[in-house]
Amino acid sequence: MTKLQHDVFAYVSKYIRVNNVSPTYAEITKEIRLTSRSHAYKIVERLVNLGYLAKNKKSEERNITIPSRYK
Repeated sequence: MTKLQHDVFAYVSKYIRVNNVSPTYAEITKEIRLTSRSHAYKIVERLVNLGYLAKNKKSEERNITIPSRYK
């Protein structure tokens, strides 16, 4: 996991713990100071492919989840 991926993972994990929902890509972009929402999306997709994050297929917005092994 790269430092940037770690930063996104840590932010998403904390956000979900505090708010009980995942952050939007816009919120991730702002917090991590990325250049665009598409950059946030690509990082999240990579973390999903690596198994660090998952997506709830029932929802399109705020659909990022943390697999139980990383909670």
